[in-house]
Amino acid sequence: LMEKGVLTQDQVEEVLVFSRRTGLRFGEAAIALKFLTERRLAEIFGSNFRVNFFHVHPAYLPEATRNLFPSETLLWGGALPLGTKTEFRFFRRKKILNLGLLNPSRVEVIQRVERELKTGEFDSVRVFLILANHFMAVLEAHYGITMDQLRARGPKEICPTLWMFLDTDPSPEGDRHAGA
Repeated sequence: LMEKGVLTQDQVEEVLVFSRRTGLRFGEAAIALKFLTERRLAEIFGSNFRVNFFHVHPAYLPEATRNLFPSETLLWGGALPLGTKTEFRFFRRKKILNLGLLNPSRVEVIQRVERELKTGEFDSVRVFLILANHFMAVLEAHYGITMDQLRARGPKEICPTLWMFLDTDPSPEGDRHAGA
């Protein structure tokens, strides 16, 4: 939403606090705070506007998901494998990959991730919205990728949302996102 100029960083932070306090999803919280209308949210995200927000912290990211797909997909798609879940229904087991995306409306990212996953390893992918500063903290902690390394790659290799974050973050590395 910041990428599209709809919300400011301060508004995003206010929505997150309100969302945690009330249990509302990110979009619902933004609507309740009158930063967005439901119609505007639907225009921006299409059918994905009811995607849940996931507060990702490097300390809690499972190592088992670290190498599920190549780092190029992480960077190009703004995608993080957040973890797995197994659901049991009517004597049937369903394995789900929880996938964090900087921009859940990018269907091509979900499709690429599904292609790159080992055939049959997961039955489905569940998508969550993640914030760029949280994404960056995970890249540094788990993948050893710094902001300067990303900037050196250029915008063609980096998710537009992440590139915008890099372009608008004048702080020295770690200042704004290290404690995310």
